[in-house]
Amino acid sequence: MMGKLENKICLITGAAQGIGLATAQVFIEEGARVLLTDIADDIGKAAVQALGNKASYLHLDVTRPHDWDRACEWIQKKWGRLDILVNAAGVTGHHFYQQNKNPEQTQLDTWEKIQTINHEGVFFGCKLAIGLMKNQQTIGSIVNVASRSLAPDGSFSIALPSVRNHTKSVAHHCAQKGYPIRCNSVHPVGVYSSLWEQLIDKSVDPQKYIESVKENIPIKRLGTASEIAQAILFLASDDCLFMTGSDLVIDGGLLASSSPQLQLQPSAKLNLA
Repeated sequence: MMGKLENKICLITGAAQGIGLATAQVFIEEGARVLLTDIADDIGKAAVQALGNKASYLHLDVTRPHDWDRACEWIQKKWGRLDILVNAAGVTGHHFYQQNKNPEQTQLDTWEKIQTINHEGVFFGCKLAIGLMKNQQTIGSIVNVASRSLAPDGSFSIALPSVRNHTKSVAHHCAQKGYPIRCNSVHPVGVYSSLWEQLIDKSVDPQKYIESVKENIPIKRLGTASEIAQAILFLASDDCLFMTGSDLVIDGGLLASSSPQLQLQPSAKLNLA
């Protein structure tokens, strides 16, 4: 049987690990050719070696327009088109400080770094994808990986909801112009990935910390990168050709609960020392 993405050409940012890598694995299993991009070159190149001949790697800092231009040129020379873009690169504020910072404490340089990576990176990617996809005969798909707000982290809480809004703007623009491009967003919350290494306070026991977080999730477990990758596959594939401008929340039931905000601080019920 043919895969859902047979012979599709895909670019994934933040693909060296976590959700980006899991998405690349699923896409290749479904028949796609995938360009993995990241700034973690050693990890990314190793991932490509493991994934086989349908995977390629290119250094791409999503905050640098020149890197996006180079990726565009690489795709045009190698494959001549782009069918799917997955903007999976992102950071939390914990990449720049040890604990959550509220709007009063967050420094301007931290704020700007997080907005640039999480929002402007998506802006650049969508702009590139529109340019490549708009004159193609096949329907292109852009999937932006965002999140839901993490209230204590002021800089992070504004960056990712802005991705949701930009997704809708791109979807509306492409529809109005008659471009064969769909654009949707995925919002994972409570998913264990490489970002959790930044979220866990080094002064507490990691496993107890994770168990404490699970208490706040209705289905009492963390999600996995491969589960998010399956949702991205759905949005990228022809299974949902009538779907554009939508945001797909994957949070273990948090949004449906009476307390929909995931608590990232350890539960007071547990002794985490």
